[in-house]
Amino acid sequence: MESQDFFGYDIQMKIILFRHAEKTNDGSANPKLSQRGEKQAQKLVSEVSAKKIPAPQILMVSPRLRTQQTFEHLARALKIKPAVTPLLDERVSGESKEDFRRRVQELLVLLQMDYQKEECIYLCTHYDWIEEFLSVVECTSDLSQLKYQQWNSGQWMWLNKADLWDVVKFDQIQP
Repeated sequence: MESQDFFGYDIQMKIILFRHAEKTNDGSANPKLSQRGEKQAQKLVSEVSAKKIPAPQILMVSPRLRTQQTFEHLARALKIKPAVTPLLDERVSGESKEDFRRRVQELLVLLQMDYQKEECIYLCTHYDWIEEFLSVVECTSDLSQLKYQQWNSGQWMWLNKADLWDVVKFDQIQP
């Protein structure tokens, strides 16, 4: 009999994909979290502690301040240093749509090659990155459905990987 994991799923790679918590609208190129966003980031710790979301072994964030702040409290609580990677960054000025798509695909390949299947990896990124991810990931669910297109700040999607990715849960961090 195979080992059972969180919620009775067979052990397999888990990705929890997050859109960063709410940011300030201060007009800066790299805004920090708003007060509501800070509460969302704090709430993430309690959601993981209450086992509403599986605990990560790996945290990955884009180079933007708001993604790093989204995982800051969780990283401190779990004593995990987030890996900052430009592969999770939003589409940058001068980057073609094809290059952006290749960057998103590169992260998917990296995850499948470099990490163990029993690990839970949290990714914190941006709306445009998530849109591209949803268009390229091979999934058992139709990710073009309207319900998966609504990504507010603090929205997250739990995916398990067997042969194809499978959406386990789609939710939002409520402060």
